[in-house]
Amino acid sequence: DETTFINEAGAAMIGWDSAALLGTHPHELMHHTKMDGSPYPSRECPICQTSRDGSQRSRSNEIFWRKDGSSFPVEYTVTPIVEHNECQGAVVVFRDITDRLRTETLNRQLLLLQRVVNSIHKIAYDPLPLGRQLERALEEILTIPWFFKQSKGSLFLVNEGERMLEMVAQKGLDE
Repeated sequence: DETTFINEAGAAMIGWDSAALLGTHPHELMHHTKMDGSPYPSRECPICQTSRDGSQRSRSNEIFWRKDGSSFPVEYTVTPIVEHNECQGAVVVFRDITDRLRTETLNRQLLLLQRVVNSIHKIAYDPLPLGRQLERALEEILTIPWFFKQSKGSLFLVNEGERMLEMVAQKGLDE
């Protein structure tokens, strides 16, 4: 189906002037490629499917492509336009969900950090030697995936008397 109308805000989100989009095929311009970089055939596209079968669809885990070649995550609903029991086209309402996804990721990270801090706080009150407490604390710290690519590291304490650092706990390091 060809674009017969797009509001200025929608056109701006995909980097086009709305007049330039009239008469174009939106799938070819903004929905041609999947998140993984593979082609998105129109026969698999929920928007195109609605134009063919007249069923309403919603998605929240896809991307649209801008004129400049960049992409952004979207949620959308596509509703058929039906006249005389025949689908004449569809209306697509979409939203850029970049900020929402960023916030969700930050919230997940904060929850994980809080869990790690709580675990370390609990370890501090366990009746264990300091060295073992530090080893357990290091194990908890190394569960933070965006801090460490590998589950290995060490903790050092300052020995003020000798003015040096001493490794007091390590995990996964060579001797």
